[in-house]
Amino acid sequence: GGAGASATRGGLVALQIEHEWNCGDEAGAAYLRELRRFVREGGIELPMLASNGLWTSIDEVTELWEGERNLFSHARQLHAAQPGAPAIVEITSERSLRRAGRRGDDGRRSDSRAGAHAQAGDPGTRDGSGEQSLLLQMASVLAGGGQPIVGHAGPERHRSLPAGVDRRGAMLSDAVVPRLVSADGDSAPSLGAVVPLSLFASRFGSLLAGNGANGSIVVDPESAGAEVPVVISRSSSSGSVAFLLRPDRSSAPSSRRSSLRRSSRSTESARVTLVTSSGVRLPVVLGESQVTWVAIDLDLGGRARLDHSALAPVDFIDRSMLVLRGVAGASSPLSIGGSEITVKVPESRAGARPAILSHAGLTLVVCNEAQAASIRVHGRGITIGADSIAADGSVVIAPGFREAVRIESKSSMQAIPGSSHRRDRGGGAACAGRGSRAVAPGPWLRADATELIDGTSDRFAGVETARSLAAYAPSIGMGWYRLRFDAAAGARLWCPESHGVLRAFLDGRPLAVLDLDRRWPLVLPRGGAHGRLRTLTLLAIDEGRAIRGLSQARAPGVGRGAWIVERLRPRVRTVTPPPFDPFEHRAFVPGAPGPAHDSAVELTLRSTPREPLVVDAGPGFVGAVLVDGTLVDSVEVGPTSLGGIVVEPPLRRSKRALSITLVPIHPMPELASRVALWRRREAIDASSRGGAAWSFARWEPPPKDSIAWRPARGARGRAAGA
Repeated sequence: GGAGASATRGGLVALQIEHEWNCGDEAGAAYLRELRRFVREGGIELPMLASNGLWTSIDEVTELWEGERNLFSHARQLHAAQPGAPAIVEITSERSLRRAGRRGDDGRRSDSRAGAHAQAGDPGTRDGSGEQSLLLQMASVLAGGGQPIVGHAGPERHRSLPAGVDRRGAMLSDAVVPRLVSADGDSAPSLGAVVPLSLFASRFGSLLAGNGANGSIVVDPESAGAEVPVVISRSSSSGSVAFLLRPDRSSAPSSRRSSLRRSSRSTESARVTLVTSSGVRLPVVLGESQVTWVAIDLDLGGRARLDHSALAPVDFIDRSMLVLRGVAGASSPLSIGGSEITVKVPESRAGARPAILSHAGLTLVVCNEAQAASIRVHGRGITIGADSIAADGSVVIAPGFREAVRIESKSSMQAIPGSSHRRDRGGGAACAGRGSRAVAPGPWLRADATELIDGTSDRFAGVETARSLAAYAPSIGMGWYRLRFDAAAGARLWCPESHGVLRAFLDGRPLAVLDLDRRWPLVLPRGGAHGRLRTLTLLAIDEGRAIRGLSQARAPGVGRGAWIVERLRPRVRTVTPPPFDPFEHRAFVPGAPGPAHDSAVELTLRSTPREPLVVDAGPGFVGAVLVDGTLVDSVEVGPTSLGGIVVEPPLRRSKRALSITLVPIHPMPELASRVALWRRREAIDASSRGGAAWSFARWEPPPKDSIAWRPARGARGRAAGA
């Protein structure tokens, strides 16, 4: 009851109860109904959402879509799949696509890529192309009759450990591109070009209500070029709106910058003429923006109707002030209530001062694109040229402006004194005031870690068996494992069911960094001060668990001890797998049931081994593991999984052949060439000298006044790298 009361009184508009149940098991519907019951019995009366790629749907729960491609068609499909429900589309971005310029399906039924992050200073946003890309995505959703939501629009806050890991490594928790809201709640510089469209969609929501299809067949915006826009219309009792979308087909940021320079002159005069249903010709100047929109017969709060205009309506304030956006220097016809005039958009040299005029009993505020991007709405007026507005009314001047102006609905334009602070690219404030003095940093210090690296530190405590960091250091995210064992040079060491990032040292010397690029087994080199007795230390680093799939439950660290392994040479061939139930052992298998792909791989041994086996399918494998044609498990080798797939031998050893079949959920034509099979030759447990084979030491920096801190001289020392 209390939770429900607080939720309904607060700012929450909906509650998402599940994310990425991208699985066709019938248990999914029962699971979602149980979540729905839990929410309702808790007194929460908010609308419920789920983001399951439409794999599983139940009554009273609206499925939303997430992704960054084909958003116009997806918004329309949502209306067809869920008649009567809002078409909510979460816009996501992914750093690999922005850097490499590559697009494509990742094997899911949805081509969305949720929770992906981009590093600060990503090349895709240095020239404003990130803003234009987001603007185009939002407009595509609105044109398709959907409600866009920008995922990760603000800096996220997590505990001390990282946010998670995707296929490319650890994700940053506060470097999302584009970031629209800063840590203090102000609009960030990336908001820019998105402002006018956001204000329009918020103010004229009744115009955008409904399914938006209108029975029209249009060119897919993503298949069009940048020269001629795709025009998509939507209509309601409040009027009509036509979105003009011009996707930029260039992939590289450098190409984007050069194309802007080349077309800076031509885009000022580039225009297209629209013809309304009543035959009115509207010459629309396109400018450099990838998105513009025009409204026909637009209801202005019951005061009047905007018959037509080639300028984009942005906001209607206090039922008296209409804000419009156009290309600097362009002229446009505008008609309200049958009275037509020609309006000229201020030149770029006008700074923050828009054109203000009265017409048909209304105040018109006409802005160019730069002015419209800096609009901040407050009460019964707007401010132009402000990056942010403090509670006391003071402003931070936006980049590119010398002043900010405030326009009230029934008063003239007033200049506002600006602050001498400028906001940096990350949304923080950088002081440019007088009297500021740079503070010289002190000398670098380093804490010696030699005793941890070579395993001689008295901080190591013996443990019965190796367990994950979640058991030993749940809030720190780093820790040292020590393993003492007897092995000859050339032996291969494997820690099955290990996850995360492991920096390995052998007998005090760096051995390897185990992560996405380097995996088990480790080949033991010659050395060791005590013959065959070796000391392996592993600095385990929690870079976050996998953000999706079966490997989410795997905690970083070492989970199943250590094995000495030897490689087997099975017969490997591509086969058609036998029928099996992928949900025999698990209710949730992402992507299942899917087709039994021809890329299934069978590994055959001449006889059944006594010891467990490790199948190394490489990162990215998701699918079923069959032993002698019988399903033993459905597994996923996620981005944090280092330890391979452990296959226990049958209880009864037989001289007949043993077959292991890997059936990927999604096609993996390279699987046969990269798969490897290993046999456990020896399990390392307690040392022969009576001590524990495994020990653990929590990672912690020395106190600030400790003598362990020493000047960091020169480049890299052996311990400094740790």
